[in-house]
Amino acid sequence: MVRSLNPLQTAAMEKIGFGGLLAMPEININRVICIWLADRYDVKSQTILIQDKSLPITLWDVQCILDIPAEGPVISKLPPLITEDYKIYSRYKDSESKNISLISLQEAILEESKQSEINEEDFIRRMMFFTIGYILCPTTKAHVSSSYLPLLRDVTKIHTINWASLTREHLCDCLKEFKGGLKNIEGNLPLLQCWYWEHVKAVNSEFCNINYNGRQIPLISFWNAANDETNLAKEIDGNGTEEAPFIVTGDEATETDDNNKTIAERLRGQFGRTVKPSYQTQSDFIFYKHNKKTFEPKIQISNSGSANLGLTLKDKITINYILQSEKTKVIEAYTELINDNQQGHTRQYGSALIEKETQVQVWCAVGKTRGKPSKRYIESRSTFAQRYMVHDMVFLPINRDKLHWYVIVINVRCQEIQILDSMQMQPQWYNASEDIKNLINGVAKYIDYTVKERPVPTSWTDINVAKWPLCPKSVPQQKDSWSCGLNALKFMETWDGKELTSDFLNMEPNEVFRLKVAANLINTTLNIVLAVHDDIRRLHSENSSTSEVTMKL
Repeated sequence: MVRSLNPLQTAAMEKIGFGGLLAMPEININRVICIWLADRYDVKSQTILIQDKSLPITLWDVQCILDIPAEGPVISKLPPLITEDYKIYSRYKDSESKNISLISLQEAILEESKQSEINEEDFIRRMMFFTIGYILCPTTKAHVSSSYLPLLRDVTKIHTINWASLTREHLCDCLKEFKGGLKNIEGNLPLLQCWYWEHVKAVNSEFCNINYNGRQIPLISFWNAANDETNLAKEIDGNGTEEAPFIVTGDEATETDDNNKTIAERLRGQFGRTVKPSYQTQSDFIFYKHNKKTFEPKIQISNSGSANLGLTLKDKITINYILQSEKTKVIEAYTELINDNQQGHTRQYGSALIEKETQVQVWCAVGKTRGKPSKRYIESRSTFAQRYMVHDMVFLPINRDKLHWYVIVINVRCQEIQILDSMQMQPQWYNASEDIKNLINGVAKYIDYTVKERPVPTSWTDINVAKWPLCPKSVPQQKDSWSCGLNALKFMETWDGKELTSDFLNMEPNEVFRLKVAANLINTTLNIVLAVHDDIRRLHSENSSTSEVTMKL
């Protein structure tokens, strides 16, 4: 049907943010793969267990695979119907079945494609109804549920709706029903199948390692039956089964076709890899396990353009100096700098304390440990808990699987555990997270010790933080695979307890912010290595007469 759309219809879909989805090829759904994945779906954490790794289907995955709008609040519940929605329903329902049938929608769309003019509003609604019922939220029924009418009430706002969250949430609900005994798998199976092809075969099984930067989206446009059969037809030394998957630990065994016309085709690993089919099954069980890589953009800064990026002469000299030094724990060091800069400053919801990541690890270990520790250990850790109780917010940076940074905020006034995550998961995932559970239990344990044995004046009216609800907050989502740590720093510096302040919008882009972080750490008065300051001052003095400082990045 997509091939039959006329230019006006195609332009209308592009205007509402669904132009990329029109590039979706014909895909044969492999029932064996889908059932295999559905059987490994964990309802509580909303993840799929593959090779002892719990892999979530993130909104970033959905956006890159399908190229559909993913901004705005997550849709966990559809809005209620109003009178206007029933009027819309009567315009598009089938005269015989009294439902909005997929066949009647398709026939109307194809009939209009033959016309030189279209009713754009009617076409968009019909096409979106068809897209919802056929791709985004399909069921075994031949019609579209009227519950989606509120989303299509105003066609001018369709591009502002988080459609990625809608299709992901629907797929998770369908997998849950299948695990509960439903015979057929419903939901966006092309998404599920493409997610499997992308994650399991192309990269390390730990989801944050996947890097979509520089790749043309929608990624689903590269995956069709022909590509998959080609991959299965190629060979590699060794084969795998469901019980004993074959692990590819490097690229040495990956063959590429030197006859490909372009460099991009020869280097595109996910399509150039070779795999051997596993016995007589319809899917192969081959897993790539690359070592973790940091996909950070290389920045080329010219002398004339660096001023536009907010880098002073001293910044450039400092950055060049840092590049000759060993790497340090940037997150931990910069939290100390934020605490120092904001000392005595009160945010909207009170005073804030930003904890070190090493102490966060200690709390996680404490929360996991059963029994009561020694008195000496209690006294040493109670010192940290005492600091918390004289503040209204405590920021705890946490590193998920050593791959992704996000922030836990103990908000005393709201009596809630806030979550600031630039790759936000569904609430069920956070509720099922052992790391978060152990972290909060560890803090709660020593808050309780402190109140009983070393009390301090405090505004805390409820110390049982382990009972406070987990509340993921709406924060900007990253569009890459490397900036989570920088976003975590920005969140900790500008979160006022309810929302990000205007200072967040005024901060440098992440490509520049990561350089400023390094420069600020070196030039801060907290840096007790005086020889470093002397070197920077000397270099600054030597170069102050000229603006020609080459960035060695």
